[in-house]
Amino acid sequence: LLWARPEWNSRASLPHYISEYEQRRYNKYTPGTAVCMAPAFLAARMWQKLTSHPRNLFGKSFQYALLLNGVFFLCLGLWFVVSLLKLTGISSETALIANGALTFSSNLIFYAVHEPAMSHVYSFTCIAGWVYGGLAFLHHRKSKHLFLALFMFFMAIAIRPFHLLLLFALPWFMHQAKSTRRHFPIPFSPLFVLAFLPLLLVLILNYLQAGTIWPPQYPEEGFYFSHPQLVELMIGFRKGLFTWFPLTLLAVVGWTHKQHRWLFLWFFITLYFLSSWWNWYYGDSFGLRPVCDYLAFFMVGFVALFHQVQAHRILRIPLFLAMIFFLAWNTLLNFQYLNGILPPDGMTAEKAKFVAGKVSLQYAGLVKGEPQEIYGYPLPPVFADSKDSLISFSADKEYGPVMDYTVPENITNGNRYLASLICEYKEGTASEALLTLTIFGKNEQVLFWDNGCVTPLPRIKNQWYPASYNCILPREISAGSKIRFVIWNKGKQKFLCRKMAAVIQPYALSK
Repeated sequence: LLWARPEWNSRASLPHYISEYEQRRYNKYTPGTAVCMAPAFLAARMWQKLTSHPRNLFGKSFQYALLLNGVFFLCLGLWFVVSLLKLTGISSETALIANGALTFSSNLIFYAVHEPAMSHVYSFTCIAGWVYGGLAFLHHRKSKHLFLALFMFFMAIAIRPFHLLLLFALPWFMHQAKSTRRHFPIPFSPLFVLAFLPLLLVLILNYLQAGTIWPPQYPEEGFYFSHPQLVELMIGFRKGLFTWFPLTLLAVVGWTHKQHRWLFLWFFITLYFLSSWWNWYYGDSFGLRPVCDYLAFFMVGFVALFHQVQAHRILRIPLFLAMIFFLAWNTLLNFQYLNGILPPDGMTAEKAKFVAGKVSLQYAGLVKGEPQEIYGYPLPPVFADSKDSLISFSADKEYGPVMDYTVPENITNGNRYLASLICEYKEGTASEALLTLTIFGKNEQVLFWDNGCVTPLPRIKNQWYPASYNCILPREISAGSKIRFVIWNKGKQKFLCRKMAAVIQPYALSK
């Protein structure tokens, strides 16, 4: 449990994972992921004790243990998927080939091997186990399968309460039961109580920390159901599912089989909720990371398509070539992402064209992320100023002129504000130049500092280009504090800058 610590003396000093509810502070992340990682942490800690190494949670033993843990959960999840496909009459060989292709052509392998400390590979395994347990129960009506389905479902909820939307896949389950007896008694065992332990753990921890069994998980964040980013979520360059991982589109085509058409209901409802979240691109990630959790459903669709195509020689060869191509495509994306050639966020068509096929490390760091975007309801600025003057940067000019502003009286503590610096530049790439913001309190004490790149992509010389930098200010900022904007020529490059404008604007997550 992460209760409030003495050094958290203000809301501005709270870590990002701590939320507040009725003056109680609690961890906004549910404990499911920690439970899944617990064996790895215990094993690594035991290894450190046996080898007399000092306690270090960031040591290599913990990193290797988490890596093995992620691979184990990946293999377990794939075993669940292969087992459930066998229930539908698919051979193990067909299931393994198709599932292997989708695993290595999506971000599942990335989050199992490179990011096993995140929740996605564990969600994938729990959801796959839920699907397998549910289908096995419908076919065999054994208590152990029902227990597995319940336990895995509540583990998925303990990892991420958003997985409650899995209930919209129940019509698909019921459709699978058409070949079995429609009415049968549901077995009961006292052991079924254990299946609810993950949910019970969440409720107990919530109550101990927040004083209620279900506090707001993200109290200052929310959904914009009136303007979902569905198109961007599916085919956009930033995180588009089908743009980054095209093989998932073939999996969706596989759902057109009459046995799986009910999956479209769950799919569109889930995508609608995902695309309505204020941060619909889900921050820094390799592709659209939330969909990684649900790849068991995509594997069902892709195997259905793969199974049908095997009977048609004309279609079989193109499908195999597509699988090989997209596996190589994803391998390239993994290499680029891990080596900084692909930015962790902010991809565009222009950037994709620039980095396409690039493997040389000389391109690492050239393509920057986009300025921070705020999906909210903007309010009139409380402050705005502009300067139309030409600034020349070169190797001997590391900093631009200082732009100092005093925080106005109409800024209220606890509100969210967006500080923006906008300018135009030309000549050179300015690929390492940064727009910086610093907030000073009394006695010139630095209260806050942030920066963003002047240009997200190397540009053509002798042309003017717009650049902007946005930053969320701390919630507690008193009137009279000083805000300083500066352009930092970190790479000591040659370029020009003009028409600078500074804006401080409140925004809200609801009107």
